[in-house]
Amino acid sequence: MMMFDTEDRELWETGGPGLMSDEESDDDDKDVWMITSPTWRTPRFEASISTADQRLDERGVRDKNAGKVRRRSVTKSNRKHPGNRYYATGHTVRI
Repeated sequence: MMMFDTEDRELWETGGPGLMSDEESDDDDKDVWMITSPTWRTPRFEASISTADQRLDERGVRDKNAGKVRRRSVTKSNRKHPGNRYYATGHTVRI
């Protein structure tokens, strides 16, 4: 089973680490890993990430924080925009 269609695959292949979500342990519950998405991602790229997360969860594929519950925060990260370099590739909104 393919993880992505052709368009989404291109998004992933042209992206970089500066586009990743912020992840940190929850101060109140050390068994929870909080994920916050940056405000500047395009809705399309955000949806692709959500699809990937769902498919990885269905397959039981998680390595970095094995044993922790991953919880996506409703609050967005205020991390600095990586610049318009990723705008042309469809990852970010223009600044």
